[in-house]
Amino acid sequence: MLCLLPTGAARGRDADIRTIVVVASVGLLLLFFYSMSGAFKIWHATAAEFGGFAPFAMAHTIARRAMETLSFTPLADLIVYNPWLGWPLYLSIYYIEFCAILIAFRPRLLAAWGLALIAFHLGRAAFLGIPFPQHIIWNALFLVMAPHSRSGGLSAQLADLPLFGRIFR
Repeated sequence: MLCLLPTGAARGRDADIRTIVVVASVGLLLLFFYSMSGAFKIWHATAAEFGGFAPFAMAHTIARRAMETLSFTPLADLIVYNPWLGWPLYLSIYYIEFCAILIAFRPRLLAAWGLALIAFHLGRAAFLGIPFPQHIIWNALFLVMAPHSRSGGLSAQLADLPLFGRIFR
């Protein structure tokens, strides 16, 4: 999609609009893939032997990953021995990923959602030892620094939240 960006010689309003459309399209595609991942995680959480919504789900995932790879990350023990610390993190990533596609149509939330996805990837590296540095860069470029994102106060952003926004209106 980035090949559709205007050339360096292109100037004016048309070039600006084309740039914003391409960047917004890449962000939309990124958010679509996160939503697909979230939908699969939710489906798997309800169909799996160990439910992903259980309080020990993140601890179980970390312990299973550590046994499979024989690698231990700095924060793995914290969650394995205190599963209640990981439960809100695990539930929030289901929400952040599943609702990601809706954020493409809520420009006030683009930067915050991009930061949440970056935090997810940093947490995955810290807890599971699975780094995704390219995803962090993509989220920073196409969501956090998107030219079509809008600024808004915290109350406006909370009101825009998918599923929970009505609570804050």
